[in-house]
Amino acid sequence: MRDVQTLTGKVAIVTGGTRGIGLYTAMGLATVGAEVIILGSNPEQGGNAVSFIKKRVPRANISFTKVDFGSLQGIADFARAFNEKGVGLDILVNNAGIYAREKLWKTVDGFESTFGINYLAPFSLTAQLLPSLRKANAPRVVNVSSLAAYYAKIHFDDIQYERAKWYLFSQVYSQSKLAILAFTEELQRRSDAKGWGLTALSVMPGLVRTRLLEKEIDRYSTLGQIFKSFILPCISNSAKEGAKYSLFAATSPDITPGALYGPPYSYVAYRGPIRKIWIPRLATDPKVGGKLWEISEKLTKVRWG
Repeated sequence: MRDVQTLTGKVAIVTGGTRGIGLYTAMGLATVGAEVIILGSNPEQGGNAVSFIKKRVPRANISFTKVDFGSLQGIADFARAFNEKGVGLDILVNNAGIYAREKLWKTVDGFESTFGINYLAPFSLTAQLLPSLRKANAPRVVNVSSLAAYYAKIHFDDIQYERAKWYLFSQVYSQSKLAILAFTEELQRRSDAKGWGLTALSVMPGLVRTRLLEKEIDRYSTLGQIFKSFILPCISNSAKEGAKYSLFAATSPDITPGALYGPPYSYVAYRGPIRKIWIPRLATDPKVGGKLWEISEKLTKVRWG
């Protein structure tokens, strides 16, 4: 954020901003003067996040609002209340996500949880905040993806794994992160075609040492502890380091609409300087993006524009 002098007067929303990458993304935006609204499902964690940031940035204009990303009604209620304020939304960072490893479970709307929370929730939230985004000058939507997207495909014949014999959690998660990339590309195409004025971007924070990752590693007892202590720090980002990609996409004047930003892709280390990196072919295919968009509108019952 070296090129950003101030975001004073700008309004930003960061979903999943109570911990990890989202927490440091929210703090980074608040540090340069933005009014930041953290959205999350846990009020206690939200209060802790606000206190954490204000302790380090005493003048931070930051608040927390509870939103259940597994509830379309909860998302709609927040978006309606925000739009009624009549202010522009300059930055929307769709960061919230889950990794449901153990078994298939569904949201209150009956969606497979990973697809519902990681993809349908940001699709629905962005659609319903479009009026406020369009009131801002040069609004940006930043969607957080994952390296897992490179190994995924979108299963249009069973997109919520309702007929699958086995619940393959890694496959489900990967699909959701590819879907968010395809959403970014299609959102940029539609914004350009319809004059919405949005800049849609994706980020890939590399391998990040989150509590979720460390919990997975701990499953492998002694070997996992050795890996976590000696190898993982050399090939991964801390949550604070991982947030720099989101902050760059949200604030840098030197961006390309529709681009994906992250560390240089490597089979050795998933960390490094911020670069514009290649996007999986499926995510850039207009036919894939258009089909996914139509399905998403039907499932969420939202309409754009």
